[in-house]
Amino acid sequence: MSTSQPTTHCLTTQSITQDNLTQAQQLAIMPLNDYGIISLIGEDNKSYLQGQVTCDLTELTEQNAIRGAHCDAKGKMWSTFHLFQRNEEVLLLSHQDEHASTLPELKKFGVFSKSTIENATAHFAIFGISGTDAGNWLKQTTQIDLSAQNSATNNESNITAIKLSEERFILLLAQAEAEEFMTEHQSFLYSPEYWQYLSIMDGEPHLTAPLINEYVPQALNQQALNAISFTKGCYIGQEMVARMKFLGKNKRATYILKGSSDILPVSGDSIEYQLGENWRRAGVIVNAVSFLDNLYLLAVLPNDVEVSTVFRLKEQPETQLSLIPLPYSLAE
Repeated sequence: MSTSQPTTHCLTTQSITQDNLTQAQQLAIMPLNDYGIISLIGEDNKSYLQGQVTCDLTELTEQNAIRGAHCDAKGKMWSTFHLFQRNEEVLLLSHQDEHASTLPELKKFGVFSKSTIENATAHFAIFGISGTDAGNWLKQTTQIDLSAQNSATNNESNITAIKLSEERFILLLAQAEAEEFMTEHQSFLYSPEYWQYLSIMDGEPHLTAPLINEYVPQALNQQALNAISFTKGCYIGQEMVARMKFLGKNKRATYILKGSSDILPVSGDSIEYQLGENWRRAGVIVNAVSFLDNLYLLAVLPNDVEVSTVFRLKEQPETQLSLIPLPYSLAE
């Protein structure tokens, strides 16, 4: 099965500058061409996923999208994702590297269930919507009101929206409608780097190829993002995930770091911390973005890290980094 990506649209998006930042903070629309969607259709779609992923599928409805992670037998993650439902179809949204890793794993065991598992990426255009006006804009433009729920589909227009926070949403259109949508709202189109920045500041990591199957969900703060159910019962990797929680075995967490660099580091690059006059390895970068002349990172570090710790990039030792508080608690 092909894992082809959706059409990349040629309309120009704006980069964020100091001049347009205020407007973008009110409403920004960002095409997310680096995400994929898996479709599960059939009477066993939810029960099958229940035995595969960390989240509780009994909580999934058309009005309640949920987060989750997909692990191997050792509890190491293939992917993090959002699950949402359209009628009887369950759809799994994840970053492209996670999508490419988790799709064959789901299909491998799915042959024994009464469900059809397919790559549905080509059917959808995916957009990030953010800003103080985003919720109202969404309601007025799509007739989807997420003030009291976190997902919904307008069946008449075939549009689905997912609420990540009060000011961040994901919008899914039929691929054939994307060009017209982008043309109509071109003044609000911004580059995907802005979405990456917002995701980092919200402490929401995703896996890229170098880190697939490297970390248990708690190392990427999935418990703090409500992506793990510790009461649902068995799933692949559940024993290891539970051990991290109940035996206190997990020693890592994901943190936000800020610095300044002309060179953007990549996923898997090492971060060091200062110990006296020496530097020692502290962890690795998960996601990175340059935004308004600053560098913002999500990095896996020891979960007892001190706020005052000084960090630097191993490959760019002149680039020092400082911690930014997470927007949620890591306490379990």
